[in-house]
Amino acid sequence: MKKRLLLINPISSRKISSFNFTPPVSLGVIAALTPQGWDINIVDENIEAINDYNFDLVGITTSTMFINRAYELATVFRERSIPVVMGGCHASAMPNEALQYSDAVVVGDAENVWHSLLDDFENNKLKGIYCNHGSNFDFVSPDMSFFRNKYFLNAIETSRGCHNNCSFCVTRRYRKDYKRKPVDMVIDELKCAESSFVFFIDNNFYGNDDEYLIGLFEEIIKQNIKKSWLTGVSVDFFKNRDLIKLASRSGMKMIFVGFEVDTKISLKDINKKNVFDTDDLFNEYKKIIRSCHKNNVLVISNFMIGLENDTEERILKRVETFKKLNTEICSGVILTPFPNTYIYQKLIKEDRLLYTNFPKDWSKYHYTKSLFKHNNIENKRIEELGIICRDSFNQSMMSFFKALFITKSINGIVLYYYYCTHFANYKNTFIENLLKVYYFFGRVKQREKSN
Repeated sequence: MKKRLLLINPISSRKISSFNFTPPVSLGVIAALTPQGWDINIVDENIEAINDYNFDLVGITTSTMFINRAYELATVFRERSIPVVMGGCHASAMPNEALQYSDAVVVGDAENVWHSLLDDFENNKLKGIYCNHGSNFDFVSPDMSFFRNKYFLNAIETSRGCHNNCSFCVTRRYRKDYKRKPVDMVIDELKCAESSFVFFIDNNFYGNDDEYLIGLFEEIIKQNIKKSWLTGVSVDFFKNRDLIKLASRSGMKMIFVGFEVDTKISLKDINKKNVFDTDDLFNEYKKIIRSCHKNNVLVISNFMIGLENDTEERILKRVETFKKLNTEICSGVILTPFPNTYIYQKLIKEDRLLYTNFPKDWSKYHYTKSLFKHNNIENKRIEELGIICRDSFNQSMMSFFKALFITKSINGIVLYYYYCTHFANYKNTFIENLLKVYYFFGRVKQREKSN
């Protein structure tokens, strides 16, 4: 009889939807790594509830914001004498904490440790922490069969890690290098993707690697792969003007650019060093946005407030700066010192974190709360300014006419709308009904092409 494995993506809200934006690809990777002698089940709590508790082993992965739900689930299964394995960015950053709520913790990438962990489990010898910090592993393509007809788009990774060293970055603290997935694997995953829409979910899609991206884009074009896609990059992606042109030709409709801040002193606060002109960030950002629009690509931007040297005046000026940039989507968030990042370690050392009753207080680490002592501004005021930031950037019908003018693409509008719906809570019944019809016929056409 096959052993039963349950893999869980904990719910990120108390509202369950039958259709989500992007699948939990890391669980698809674990499924692909698991030998055939296992019966695998994947439950994404965002779209379905757990109704079966009869398993031999449970794996849970999540981020800091939802770690308490993960611990709650782990407790339920362990009370039934079912071993639990914890993974993901929070467990990788805080493995000793995670081990208090589980029987084993995977730190970093699972590819090199999952088989040995399963062997240890079958021999009743789970060792606690299974660690892989380096790049000595081979990528596997995730098993996406678990996610069919449940998500708006397919999610594909082309890399792990980031070449930058920003103080707020979670990935950098448990992954010290950058590794690329072979282009032919990415192409195969694109061909197999059931949706016409793809999210390249890398921490930094650029990776300071022009040659790789040019090869990938050219291969997508050469093989006539018709996908509309989005991704996230650092500003140094735009050093090579040909990259944005080629990316657009290969199907890129939206791009998330990590602008973050607007002044030299703010760059220093977060240890961000990949901009070109630190004395005129506004014009540098404007050039990037113009370049995207010229190539029919929508821009998603974000910025942070509540930095160590922030004052109310600097924050309000930053809001106005990003308003003037006029990107299609913009969000302002409060700097959050996630566990084991450089900023977190600094604040712990200086005894400036306000909420340290862990794991309970991890529920406060979600971009809307000021979490450490500031010299220049009160925490309550930072949170009030955070509300001002969120209220300053809203979508409207005019936003969609603008997006259509820029992308000159119905697919671009579909992608834009569903991104706004998922991340900015924007809904418009008229637009949604039109796009659902378009999207439905697109899926039918895609299935006919696959068959």
